[in-house]
Amino acid sequence: MFWNKNISGVEYWFIGIFFTVYLLYFLKIVYISIKLKISARASFLKFLPRLFAFSLLIIALLEPSFGNYDNNARENASNKIIYFLVDVSKSMDAKDIAPTRLEKTKNELKKIVTYFPMDRFGIIAFASDAIVHTSLTTDTNILKELIGTLNTDYFATAGTNLEASFKLCLEKINETNFLNGTSAAIIAFTDGEDFSDVSESTINDIKRKRINLFLVGVGTKNGSYIYDKDGKILKNKNGSFVNTKLETEYLKSIGAQTNGRYLEYTNTNSPLNDIIEGIENLKGVKNLQSVNASKPGNKYHYPLIIAIFIICIDLLLPIQIFNLNNKSGN
Repeated sequence: MFWNKNISGVEYWFIGIFFTVYLLYFLKIVYISIKLKISARASFLKFLPRLFAFSLLIIALLEPSFGNYDNNARENASNKIIYFLVDVSKSMDAKDIAPTRLEKTKNELKKIVTYFPMDRFGIIAFASDAIVHTSLTTDTNILKELIGTLNTDYFATAGTNLEASFKLCLEKINETNFLNGTSAAIIAFTDGEDFSDVSESTINDIKRKRINLFLVGVGTKNGSYIYDKDGKILKNKNGSFVNTKLETEYLKSIGAQTNGRYLEYTNTNSPLNDIIEGIENLKGVKNLQSVNASKPGNKYHYPLIIAIFIICIDLLLPIQIFNLNNKSGN
């Protein structure tokens, strides 16, 4: 399951208002029950379905997307497999490349998938760890939608674990049924900061499987401060302002060891054409039929319909259904 939106100020306001109003409601019921010397238990029980309905409304606001692999799907596709590895560490919020490093990366990813509608793309997000953000699919609209949900709030701890992203990507590629002529490529977008080492065995796996590796450095060597959601400059543990700079040497080293390519995104340079050319040069058979396709879609209406149903039941049925002996009002 994927979330097309993240919890923002709007959702936090709704949650705060709900619990504030219900707290006042509870206090009122308790006050009346004490005055009248009657039980208020049934009124308290109504909190559970209301809380459930409210939770479903929040889920609907976050727009969940999910779907299963359809093994019988027949699509016009090639057998090229391309995985994007996207750095979502906090340093990707730096604004030395407008609007931010991550937003620039997302814009370029959308251009790439639009240019190759028959190729299969997957996305792995990584920082201190790595997760599959988007399974392999040829659905350009789904890819664009899920690219837009990439953000720097995935991982609570700092770090850029490129090793974890490579391992996860290799695992997913191994799970794919390779056919004659299949080519695989990994295109990693990162600012190169705070890396954990990539192991020799991982590098050898990339070379042995003849995976085409593109390492894309995003940022500038002069760097930039990192701002939080309130527009304040982030500080490190020592209280100093955090300045993040593009680190290229380690990325170039990995590229050299894997026979890959190192490219850079800066304010004055875009390697988009180089990436497109690299994907075009991958060996692959076009018009391959009967490929597995992931088809997650926006399913916000499911929790919304259930929430509305619960709310209607709550409004139509009297409180006595919970406690026939309860004399307090709704």
